[in-house]
Amino acid sequence: MAWLADAQAVVLHDGERMHPTFCLVRTRLAGDAEAWLRAGNSALHRWIGSLDARMLDTDVPPNVNTPGELAALESSHTPT
Repeated sequence: MAWLADAQAVVLHDGERMHPTFCLVRTRLAGDAEAWLRAGNSALHRWIGSLDARMLDTDVPPNVNTPGELAALESSHTPT
């Protein structure tokens, strides 16, 4: 995976949009992330967008934000 060697971050992308909550970021950028948050920023996708980030096209985990969404996911899942 030579294309990742110089990347500051790797972010999952589902073919339509990136999912910045599923990312790997170089530890040397921890101070930069902290400064971003302390400045009052909260949009992770904007911070990731400021980096030399590579998109990894893949299926991403489902987005579950409510008990109803969780129940729908659980009812559609077949245990293996």
